[in-house]
Amino acid sequence: MHKLRLSSPMQAMLMYGLGLGVMKGMSLIMLPWLTNLLPQAEFGRLELILSIAVFASVVAGLGLQEAMCRFIGEAASDNHKHQVASEFFGLSLVASSFTLPLLLGAALAISNWFPHLFSFYELSLVLSLLAFESCINLPLTWMRMKNRPGLFFLATTGRALFNAVLIIVLVRMGRGVTGVLEAGFISAVVQLLLLSHYQYLSTGVALSRRLVKPMFVYALPLVATGLMGFALNGLDRWILQTYTDSETLALYAVGAKFALGLVLLQQPFTLWWFPRRYDVLFNQGPDKAARTTTLGIACLSLVAITLSLAVPVFIHLLLPNEYQMAASIAGLLLLAALLKEAGELLNLGCMSKHSSEVQLYINLGMAIVGVGLMLILAGTSGIWGVALGLTAAQMGRLLLLYIAGQRMAAIPYSPTLIFLLLGTAASVLILAMLELSWAQRVLAFFVGYAVIGIGLLTSGLVRLPCKWRAAV
Repeated sequence: MHKLRLSSPMQAMLMYGLGLGVMKGMSLIMLPWLTNLLPQAEFGRLELILSIAVFASVVAGLGLQEAMCRFIGEAASDNHKHQVASEFFGLSLVASSFTLPLLLGAALAISNWFPHLFSFYELSLVLSLLAFESCINLPLTWMRMKNRPGLFFLATTGRALFNAVLIIVLVRMGRGVTGVLEAGFISAVVQLLLLSHYQYLSTGVALSRRLVKPMFVYALPLVATGLMGFALNGLDRWILQTYTDSETLALYAVGAKFALGLVLLQQPFTLWWFPRRYDVLFNQGPDKAARTTTLGIACLSLVAITLSLAVPVFIHLLLPNEYQMAASIAGLLLLAALLKEAGELLNLGCMSKHSSEVQLYINLGMAIVGVGLMLILAGTSGIWGVALGLTAAQMGRLLLLYIAGQRMAAIPYSPTLIFLLLGTAASVLILAMLELSWAQRVLAFFVGYAVIGIGLLTSGLVRLPCKWRAAV
């Protein structure tokens, strides 16, 4: 009797996905508990604090994670790869020493500007740790590049579970939002110390000026790109807070948590593929890169269709009555997340060169368009206006990244198949926003799966096992 065995890539994808999924998805896992325990306005305030953290993490990270993947991908030997990793970790330590006082100063300024929303202590808990963002991300990235999924799983889930226990203890002690932030700070510090020790033992720490200039040429446009991304995933909370109230923001935040769920469920693929995609493109050829990217689009579409059915069930069964409207807004935010993640997969052509300026210009333009649309529509349509503006901007970004990437590196995608995959998922998500019966939702789910399956089989991207093909 044969035992079912997963291939090495499948095992790696599973471990990476579980590790990062648990770490980043703990907020989604704990959502029913927090929404029942925290007042709705306090939950909205927590989201504003976390949106500031998103902005600061982009700046503090300096694009070192993506830059390290890019430069290691060109290294010719293992010794060279280790040397590059050690130098990048040294750069991250130097950068942290400069960004820490800046972030603490930002915490003081923001708390003085909005004393009714934040305290300096709350913001310092979040922002001070972000100075060491790259010191956490680089060792985790190195684990993925060295194909250490088990160690990655322990490093990420350990922090997530420790953080969850601390949140439960501190919130039950009456610490509220402050307790949530204190738990995050403590668990991240512990992870930082352990990962720094691992990186030191694995590659050592080196300080060198040789990578500084090329790293900045490559990474700084990525930082600017990340800031533009904040305009489409962070600034939306502030626009909504300006035009509505904290209770409405809490509804939007719940919908956004489920949009994050789409990203997390796609992580098994992206965590396995992203550190390797340059190596595949340069050494195995564009055909292989195109096939793997299209398979990623297929996985993303199937996840989106799954969530179109799962999210309303989750909200209906587990969240308080005042959050039931979030089921509809979640469908539109899931569509925005689908378009965003598709853009990340299809930007390989833009990222294949030594400069990332094209991506910067695209993200800058779409950020301006998105913020403009959100500001215009929020005044008339409130929460729906913000979500529509966000979705339109992500659609434009996806199209521009695809077109520009094809001009920079002609990767032989099948536009028809990609449109079929994304179009099917988008159609099911649009239906999920309507007041359908549960039978109709289930029917849309199965039709969506069937269309994608037929598309993959007829294109030859996926093949049936030999005995199934013979039966057919």
